[in-house]
Amino acid sequence: MKVYFQFGLSLSMLLNTALEVNAQSDGTPVLPKEIEEYTLEFERIQSLDRLERNIEVLYRKGIVAGKSLLSPVEISDLYLLERLSQEQLRAVSRALPGIFLTREEVLQARPDAKSYLEFALKWGGRADIAYFSTLQIAYPSPGWPLYIEPQTDYGGCRRLGSFVFSELYGMWRAFQSRFPDRYKQEVGEELADLEENLLHPGACEGPREVAEAYREFIRSFPDEPVSNEIRLRISEIENGTSNLRFNLSLP
Repeated sequence: MKVYFQFGLSLSMLLNTALEVNAQSDGTPVLPKEIEEYTLEFERIQSLDRLERNIEVLYRKGIVAGKSLLSPVEISDLYLLERLSQEQLRAVSRALPGIFLTREEVLQARPDAKSYLEFALKWGGRADIAYFSTLQIAYPSPGWPLYIEPQTDYGGCRRLGSFVFSELYGMWRAFQSRFPDRYKQEVGEELADLEENLLHPGACEGPREVAEAYREFIRSFPDEPVSNEIRLRISEIENGTSNLRFNLSLP
């Protein structure tokens, strides 16, 4: 993210000019206000002193802006991101630094962990750097959690037989302990997502690997409520009554 301006236009001016011309030319949809709000916040944060910059606010505006692009368009079966003309898509992409946009195969509009880690290193504090460092580990590719083994463009199997769930859970718990008042909602959602996927009915690996990974999670987090369900699953695997689907990564 090195070029934010062109021909003397700010990001917001560039966005508004492109969208006004486009709307007049082919009637493509008007963008929601959340897009411009993110653009203005990104411009504003660069004008502040380091201690005044709040990347957490920018990040949350980025989440909201991304969701607004994935909202259905009235009287249409398409999402807004799908309805954009190529000119609008280029304008939006340039006006949303740090936001990953794609409509190839799957639709995605979300803050990019790698870009935000760069922002944190440049403008943020220790909590920002720690959060986005962890987020980049959790999502090495935009939209793809580390615990998913991709099988198609749309999804994959859960790596329940690896220790990745224990590792990620521990990293987010460590962040909570170190920075209890920062990114609270986001970290809570990451932990809830890990717990939900830990209990998914299918695994990439076989029963032996899954049981061992489950035991590792219990050793690390014995008092978590989700561990009670995991103990039951281990018992079912051991006595042959498990309903889990195993070896889903095999052809």
